[in-house]
This record gives sequence, structure tokens and C-alpha cells, in this order.
Amino acid sequence: QRATILMRLGRQAEALQVSDTALRCCREAGLGDSVARLLSNRGVVHAYLGDYNTAEGELREALTLLRQQGSELTAAQVLHNLGFVEARRGDVPAALAYFDATFEEYGRLDLSADVVFTDLCEVLLAARLLPEARKAAEEAVSGLALGGLAADLAEARLMLAEVALAEGDTVVARSEAAAASSALARQGRAGWAALAGFVAARATWAEHSERSQPAEIVPVAERLAGELEAGGWRMQALEAR
Repeated sequence: QRATILMRLGRQAEALQVSDTALRCCREAGLGDSVARLLSNRGVVHAYLGDYNTAEGELREALTLLRQQGSELTAAQVLHNLGFVEARRGDVPAALAYFDATFEEYGRLDLSADVVFTDLCEVLLAARLLPEARKAAEEAVSGLALGGLAADLAEARLMLAEVALAEGDTVVARSEAAAASSALARQGRAGWAALAGFVAARATWAEHSERSQPAEIVPVAERLAGELEAGGWRMQALEAR
């Protein structure tokens, strides 16, 4: 559980270190269900750290264990995580195939798949399928708000802001990014909050021409670059600089 919290806070290296100890203890104790859950979460951590092969390997081991145990819901969540890994790797067709399988499993189990729409949105955005990405983001936000899932909702609002900005809808981009940034800051997720602040700033910058940018743009960009770097969002930090 501690590893999961660290992961949600964006402290991925610490999350991996804590889960190493937990995984070793659970394997020694023969706790197959706990091993599978740990492997599932670790797959996401490895993906954030860019180690996609390790992520896929641990997720596939988790999926095998869960299917042997008959844990259908957790197995569906692993399919979702596999889609997330493929999306991060840049394999859009593979990611979409995993997400299709995830939606099918959630539907069969009569469960809400709102959280899956956020990651689906990211894939569609990367493929520049903007109307489809906007629809997925809006589905995620409405469903997660209704379910009261604050952590997931903040991430969904951030994705909606990204899509709106890509579409040139700077009003929605700024409002959703501001809401996401505020929620993420309250949750103690400083790196994520900086990412949302960066989307809001880009929306503001997009509303001005190069010659009419307000004077405070430079210090805002400098501050965000530092915060993004500290939060592990290196590409975004470079963009801010």
C-alpha cells in the first residue's frame, strides 16, 4: 500500500524500492494474490520510468497468476495497465487492442470503466484523433466525478485540458487545468500539479501573439521548468525552458 501511495505521488523510484521489499516478502510467504497485485502496480511504475520491457514482463506474470486464481476484476485491471504500457511505448494499435479488451471485461463484469477512458484519451491524443480523444476525456471526467474518485478525476481533468488545448479551446484548457492543478496540490502530488500548471500556462500563452506576451511569462516558465524537472517530467521541463 505504501508503494502504491508513493506511485500516485509521483515518487516512482521510491515506490519501486518499497515494492522490492514487499514483493520479496510476499513471494517467500507464498501470497500469490499479493504478488500479482504488486506486479500489476510495479508495471505502471516501470512504465513511468521508461523501462517498458520490464513493465510488460511483470504485468504478464501478474495476469497469469490472476487468471490461475480466478481473479477476474484484477486481471481486467492488468489488461488496462498493459494498454498503458503500450501507450507509453508508443505502440498505438497494441494499446487500443488492450483497452478494447479491458472495456469488454469490465462490461462483462458489469463494472464502471471510467478510469480507462483517461488512458484511452492519451493514446487518441497521441494519434491526433482529437474529437475521439475529447469524448474519452469527457467520459472520464463525468464518470469519475460521479464516483467521487478524486485522484483519478484530477488526472482525467488534466487530460481533458490537454485535448482542449490541442483543439485550440483555450478557455476549457485553462479551466480544467486550473481545477486539476488545485486538486493535485491538495493531494500532495506536486509534480502532477506542476504538469497541470504547465497546461494552464500554455493555454494562456496560446492566447497571445509572440509580440504581446505579458511580462510575467518568463518567470512563470522558469518556475514551471524547475518544478517539472523536480517532479520527473523532463520533456515538459525542456519545453518550458
